[in-house]
Amino acid sequence: MLQTYSSKLLNVTDLLDNVTECYRLSRRCYRMLQTYSRMLQNVTDLLDDVTDLLEQVTECYRLTRRCYRLTRASYRMLQTYSTMLQYVTDLLKDVTECYRLTR
Repeated sequence: MLQTYSSKLLNVTDLLDNVTECYRLSRRCYRMLQTYSRMLQNVTDLLDDVTDLLEQVTECYRLTRRCYRLTRASYRMLQTYSTMLQYVTDLLKDVTECYRLTR
């Protein structure tokens, strides 16, 4: 009978050891989950920053395209003004020549 109690006591001791080990592992798992949670928050913050950056790059691209279109329009206007100036210059030469001939 003593041997039976001893065996049962040994089983209870083993069970308590297992429960203690389970508790220890649970605490370790909880700490790891906290760490992963912080890491996930950091990744989320990083993704938010990347999203903001992409929005800024998109806006910069849009403005660059607009600037390019305006530059092209300005260039075409300058070409037109240059042609007009050449016509005016030629006209002034003709008027000057005409004036000189009529004097």
